[in-house]
Amino acid sequence: MTFPRTSTRLVIAVLILVVGAVGYVVFVKRTKVDTGRLSALVIVHPGVSGLKATAKEHALVPTSSSSYPTVKKSGESDPDHTGSFARLWEGSSSTHNAVTLLVDLLPDVAAAKATLGEAAKKQLGRSAYSSENLSFARRFTVRGVPDASGSAYVSAASSTSVAGNGYAIVYRVGSVVVSELAEGATGGLGQADATSVARAQNALLQRVEPGFTMEVTTRPAGESAIYGGVTVLLAALVYVTPPVVRRRRDRRAARHAERARYQYRARGRKAVRRHRAPSWSRPPR
Repeated sequence: MTFPRTSTRLVIAVLILVVGAVGYVVFVKRTKVDTGRLSALVIVHPGVSGLKATAKEHALVPTSSSSYPTVKKSGESDPDHTGSFARLWEGSSSTHNAVTLLVDLLPDVAAAKATLGEAAKKQLGRSAYSSENLSFARRFTVRGVPDASGSAYVSAASSTSVAGNGYAIVYRVGSVVVSELAEGATGGLGQADATSVARAQNALLQRVEPGFTMEVTTRPAGESAIYGGVTVLLAALVYVTPPVVRRRRDRRAARHAERARYQYRARGRKAVRRHRAPSWSRPPR
């Protein structure tokens, strides 16, 4: 029996380790959906002087309660790739400043485009915020944010509210749709502030949206240890076993040869004794 040379055994052992590593990446894993990862799609600090740096509220928004039909439908058919997250910042009580950002993650770009159309109708229409005493004033261009649309609203002073402004902006980055509403009393947040927040949010999404997923992959420690141990052991056996077997075979062959020589000598002594003359016929010494 011929055993592989040392270099060949080494190559085979390395191949086993490589195949084992690939198998580990592909098979030894557990995947779960972490909706909390959606918070990474929204800026933490708005960067506007009229707002407090820390958000007052932030929360996951159930897709079942979304104002956009596509988000609701995608949440039912593909919940692992659909989700919504909102963050709210406020200013001092005297300014009445507030900015709300809502991001909707969709399963694909087609669904995101459909959602953007729904968001534009819902957030930028003439009566979009009539329930909040905001009247439509004009449309405006959001410079620095591709494909973004904006609408400005105004409110008159009343016995229960102060005169103010509102600015709604919607846009899409990949499979994420952003809806922004900035509000403030007269002299508070303005269009430039709303645009500044939109630019910061857009810049964040340009970095994190590509390849973003709510799925988290973990490697179980126990299974990893077993898989790694078996792979290393198999590679070690391929490299170490042939020389061990060869040495054992050589020792066994040597014992067989020594036994054969002993048996040969023993048969020769017996033959000599059989052909030796009887003692009574030998001459006296």
